[in-house]
Amino acid sequence: MARPFKDIRYPGVSSRIKNGKLVYRYRGKGMPEIRLPGGPGDPEFEAYEQATQGQGQKAVIIDLPGRALPKTFGHAARRLEATMEWLDFDEATQQKNARLIERFLQMQVDPAYPLTWRNTPVEHLDADHLRAIIESVFATNRTVAKHLLVAIKKLLWVAIEVEKWIKPQDDPSLSIRVRISKIDCQSRLADRHS
Repeated sequence: MARPFKDIRYPGVSSRIKNGKLVYRYRGKGMPEIRLPGGPGDPEFEAYEQATQGQGQKAVIIDLPGRALPKTFGHAARRLEATMEWLDFDEATQQKNARLIERFLQMQVDPAYPLTWRNTPVEHLDADHLRAIIESVFATNRTVAKHLLVAIKKLLWVAIEVEKWIKPQDDPSLSIRVRISKIDCQSRLADRHS
């Protein structure tokens, strides 16, 4: 019987005769045997041999639409939708809160950078950031600002009570209140009924 093929240029590669045909294989320690196509010097043999030793191309990472980084506002939003409190809301309330939450998640943390609140850890939101967000909405529509604050508080509730990512005393929404005057409410109702 002929000696198997061994070459220092191809560590772990050997040959054997199988059914009267010379075949090359790669056998790494603790790995199953991998048959190599062609022979030494063939382009497919070289490419496959490099791939078996970890020198191949890296896998492409695909960003899935429902993906959420751990302990972020995006993760809290997905977790909120699975809570019994959320499921207890009627369909209209769920849709309204989902719209407001999505609006918040798409806001940029800093206008100079592309990072949004969706990918920001919950613990990084402080009272100053939250106040700036609510004040920017409050300048155009007071009622939406109040409802947006309530929606953000729902995400913070998930982070504090459900998942325990942050402590209750670290809740940035405790110091923020949005008050809507009765005159403002009455004028809105009058506009709707006219």
